[in-house]
Amino acid sequence: MNETVWADGKYLQQVNEFEVKYDSPKNLPNSENYYVAIRKIYADQYDLYTGDDLLNQIPSNTSNIIFLDKDFNVKGKILQNEGSIVNMYIPKMETAEEIMVGHISYFIADSDTNSDGRIDQNDQHYVYLSDLNGENLKQITDRKVRQYKWINDNSQILLTFKNGEADTNLEFGVYDVKTGEIKQTKNLNTAE
Repeated sequence: MNETVWADGKYLQQVNEFEVKYDSPKNLPNSENYYVAIRKIYADQYDLYTGDDLLNQIPSNTSNIIFLDKDFNVKGKILQNEGSIVNMYIPKMETAEEIMVGHISYFIADSDTNSDGRIDQNDQHYVYLSDLNGENLKQITDRKVRQYKWINDNSQILLTFKNGEADTNLEFGVYDVKTGEIKQTKNLNTAE
């Protein structure tokens, strides 16, 4: 897809050639349903399929996710419009009686925050949460987050906030899935 854009008092041809790829359906952990990652690979990007790992269940360059029922009928997409999803994680608590967790967490960008004409891994991503079937997607914080981790039997999410550019000042928050509230913690200055 090529676009003509107005910049600096003249029209410029902006090349945003890309290829869309659909991954094979994968079983959604804790469910009988499936999901398909949609990847958007631009001409100037590598198509690095890193595979899935325990902390990320989608490949690089994912722009949306389609959810399917057990009979492979489309139930919907996670995003109404294309975006960038760099992480999708479905927590699973393993005990003597395996308890299923009914949520999925993501790092999602839904706007072009760096003004390069596309939404990709270089834009600002925020932490989102949805039901296990991909419904009820909501952004859980509007603050920039360095990382997040499920804690306390997967009932809460520990957020490590970006606090400036320095890595020495850490600020944490704990998001409670049940109440939908974030409890802020004190700052930790690791340089002291």
